[in-house]
This record gives sequence, structure tokens and C-alpha cells, in this order.
Amino acid sequence: MDQKQADNTFKTPRMVPPFWLALTIVSMWALDRWLPLLDLWEKPINYIGIFFIIIGLVLNGWAAGRFLLVKTGLIPFTPVTSLVKTGPFRISRNPMYLGMLSIALGAAIMLGSLSPFVVLPIFFIIIRNRFVIPEEAMLEQVLGEPYLQFKSERRRWL
Repeated sequence: MDQKQADNTFKTPRMVPPFWLALTIVSMWALDRWLPLLDLWEKPINYIGIFFIIIGLVLNGWAAGRFLLVKTGLIPFTPVTSLVKTGPFRISRNPMYLGMLSIALGAAIMLGSLSPFVVLPIFFIIIRNRFVIPEEAMLEQVLGEPYLQFKSERRRWL
């Protein structure tokens, strides 16, 4: 492995973002089931959550498709071959994480009590601290000036 390849190899976390999303949804369900703080709404109003889940799935699929199209690493901290600036990356540096947040928000709305909403900020902090901030540092190191330019043109979230 030459130096350029060595610089583009980072430790892939064992628990990738979809794991944290699944854990978040299971935690929200458990809190709603066994510790519902306050019922916020009932059926059919809670079905509004489906809209947020669909938006999240579409964002994730669209962004993942852009990565696959240019054959760059889809899993966090896997080798990066190019900078994706098209599709949902035109409006956010992190559309896949936004998609996951939208899915989690939709699940909380679907459950209907206040308890699931307690987990949302925890999920956000985990994703930001374990993935977003370290990924940005990695991309700055690997891609250099093109990524810094992209970073100055796009917001982290929206």
C-alpha cells in the first residue's frame, strides 16, 4: 500500500449509523410503551410521522445512490475516491444523517407520546460526535482544498 492509500484508510466504526438509528427507534418504542410521559396525539394524527419516515428514506436512498454512482465509500471512514456535490449534497453536507434524523422524528411522531422525543437529541449528539465531526476532519485531510471549498459552500445540516 502506497502512502496515498495509507492516508485514505481510517478505522471504520463497528457500530455504523444505521445501528444507532435502530437503537434509537427501539429505545423510543420502549419509552413510549413503558414510560409514556404525555400523550401528544392519537390516530390518525400520528400518521403524519409516515411523511417524515418517507422523506428520510428518500434522502438516504438518493444520497447513497450518488455515492454508488461515483464509486466512493458509502460506509463512514472507508476510502474516499471523490467528493459528491450533486443531488441532495447541493443543499447539505450530510443528507444521509438528515435522512436518519427524519426517520427517527417520524417514528417519534408515530408513537404519539412525549417520551420518544427525549431520545432524538441523544441520537443527534451521537451522530454528530461519532461520525459527522470526525468525517469532516478525515475529508479535509484526504480531499484537502476541494472539500474545504465545498464545506464553505454548504451548511452542515440545512
